[in-house]
Amino acid sequence: MNKLLLCLVLCSVHINSWSQSTFKVYHEYKLAEALRIFQMGHKIMPDKKIMNDGRGKLYYENPDATNETMRKSAPVNMIIRIADLNGDIVQDLEIHHNDVDIDLSGFLIHYLGSRKFLVFSVGRYSFYLLNVSTHKLVGPLQSGVEGEASDSQDGTISMKEVFHNGQYLIGYAQGFGMFCYNLMDLYNPVPVDHLCTEQTHLHKTYFFLDHRINNIYNGLVIENDPSGAYDLAKFLFQGVKLRLDENGQLLQEIIDDTYVQYQKIEHDGQTSSFTIDFNDGIIQH
Repeated sequence: MNKLLLCLVLCSVHINSWSQSTFKVYHEYKLAEALRIFQMGHKIMPDKKIMNDGRGKLYYENPDATNETMRKSAPVNMIIRIADLNGDIVQDLEIHHNDVDIDLSGFLIHYLGSRKFLVFSVGRYSFYLLNVSTHKLVGPLQSGVEGEASDSQDGTISMKEVFHNGQYLIGYAQGFGMFCYNLMDLYNPVPVDHLCTEQTHLHKTYFFLDHRINNIYNGLVIENDPSGAYDLAKFLFQGVKLRLDENGQLLQEIIDDTYVQYQKIEHDGQTSSFTIDFNDGIIQH
């Protein structure tokens, strides 16, 4: 028994020592409640050197390789390392993302309710979900922003809130604005439609319309200051039945670029006008 205990101690020390010398850590995120430490980085190979191809991609090359003789066959991919609170490695997850600007990636937000997950960005515009219990990765998911970046930080993702018991994820892409995902199926996240009449996505009130089932919809509203201030998301309405056309598409009418009007189906089958104010995030009947 003493020999076994000694072996376990030595093995633990060996793992920790080996990880520190062969893994470059860029970001770390500790979740004490889940008994886990998450690290973002890449592996270091003692018999290889890391070279930049001049286009922002890194590769493991032989020590005598030059810019002219680079093989570019072994990309330096991102690794998400999962360890326990003692620092012992539980699992390494490889992300097929190879970029010198790894600092544009990072751990963003977590949720430890009935479902436990961690969100992290990968470069600009995209992010992953990691199920903390099963270590299953979901992604890459896109922020859904449109347009061209005007500077090196545009498109960088931040997460603002996990909303409604982990069912919605609210995020922000710098220079482009807010986005929302439905996480009711954690392994199949669905982007929620953002309704607006302005060309720019940088405006004060964001209205998201989530199609649940059949013709049932949830509406979420977010008050956002383009300077960076953020107010928590809230439901504008839940479980509202809206009228569809003969092709099953939602009937909607934009009025004066300020309102969107729907036909709400009442319990007796009758319909009534249901108008949403884009600017103030309020409902008018």
